[in-house]
Amino acid sequence: MLANTHVLGLPAAQAPVLELRRLAAGGLFDTYAAMYDRVWDDAEPAWP
Repeated sequence: MLANTHVLGLPAAQAPVLELRRLAAGGLFDTYAAMYDRVWDDAEPAWP
């Protein structure tokens, strides 16, 4: 997974990107994956 981190004061294109690999359950990869699932579960269309 590629995770773009947010750095206050920088545009996303200048923020670091982390390459995450799932090596074991419960690691950083799973933390990011769960966060993305929550975002998509709560997402609503921008235009009806």
